[in-house]
Amino acid sequence: NGSTWSLPSVGVQTVNSVEATGITIPVSPNTISLQIGQNTSSTGSVYSIASTNWSSPLTWAENSGGVSCGCLPTSIDNVIIENNFTVTMDKDNGVGKSLTINTGGVANWASAFTTNIGTSGITLGATGDITGSAAGVLTTAGGLTLLNTVLSSSLVTIRTISTSGQSINGTGTLSNLDIDVNTDNNGTVSLTDVLTITNGTLTNAGTFTLKADASKYARIAPVLCVSCGFSGNYIIERNIPARNIGTWADMSSPVSNATMADWDNELFMEYPFTGFDPNTNRPTGTNVLAYDEPSANYYELNSSTNLTPAMGFEIGLTDNSSLTYFTETTLTTIGTPNIGDFNIPLSYTGANGPPYPIGYSGENLIGNPYASAIDLSAITINNALLTVDVYDYTIDNYKTLSGSDLIGPNQGFWAYAQGAGASFVITEN
Repeated sequence: NGSTWSLPSVGVQTVNSVEATGITIPVSPNTISLQIGQNTSSTGSVYSIASTNWSSPLTWAENSGGVSCGCLPTSIDNVIIENNFTVTMDKDNGVGKSLTINTGGVANWASAFTTNIGTSGITLGATGDITGSAAGVLTTAGGLTLLNTVLSSSLVTIRTISTSGQSINGTGTLSNLDIDVNTDNNGTVSLTDVLTITNGTLTNAGTFTLKADASKYARIAPVLCVSCGFSGNYIIERNIPARNIGTWADMSSPVSNATMADWDNELFMEYPFTGFDPNTNRPTGTNVLAYDEPSANYYELNSSTNLTPAMGFEIGLTDNSSLTYFTETTLTTIGTPNIGDFNIPLSYTGANGPPYPIGYSGENLIGNPYASAIDLSAITINNALLTVDVYDYTIDNYKTLSGSDLIGPNQGFWAYAQGAGASFVITEN
């Protein structure tokens, strides 16, 4: 009403704040807007001008290369981290309407804080980077644009939230991506660590690759939500080490709609069946096999054979028909990733004699259906041995897994029914 205000004691005034003791109402218009709290940008944008904390007003200017505005990003500000500056996320719930990390700019997480970006989304420049030693989260309600970006941190996660129908565009390499709302990939994305589907569907209309090398592979976290998952085809890589002699490998597919022709692009495969070797109990003239429990025999496959989820395949790994060596190879399997629970029935034919390991009854070559390792102890095993065998190329023989041993992605393995009604139940969790 134009009179002097009486202010309570509110604490210590900071260098970036002012104290008002009165206000004059203009005649026209006879209303004013008053913000109590932190200064805000008058341009709708804030630019980094120092390598300091997100929550420090000294970090930001209203114009590129300007002086400190004494302000912090708000939910209506476009936030730009400029070249040569590293901004450290030092508290939870930092916000921005958009976030652009320009070439040479860095967003760093030293603690596991969450920063939330609004409907104008995130743009990552060619050498713009996300670093950090903590499992921070960067959310976007407006999608993600990659400008030939390769991110350094293997711990920070980018998460799509709130706005359904977001898009990922451009080309880049991400570490961790969490889909919490329907999201379309229209770009070329390589993922090096973990892909999580919390809610919604990730639809791939571009190229999406789960990368692998000799040291690690990207994986898909357990998909526990309902009516969510994947649409489109994805490239899932698996590194296969070199070996001095051609050896067999038990393999399986992490996708639902591929054929043997897919693996034939990277592996030497010879399909003609020319005979049977009683010493190895395998067909000769082919290195692409599956196993039939009722007949207790291997049988040959061909390029049109479906890579059926949870089915095991035995592949002779060799660079050529000499069977003398195998060069390190990145195997790719292209299709829609397998999700959900798998109840795998195990065949048992009593006519083959006693059950394994005494006789040949109940031998089943099955496989890990997921683009992630599974814990053997988490599998529900019904009327079958609690151990499984995998082919170990380092000893050129089978190796027994038990207890909490892990069965890797793309790994086929032998399961042994001990009677009728046997099964392995493998679940997402």
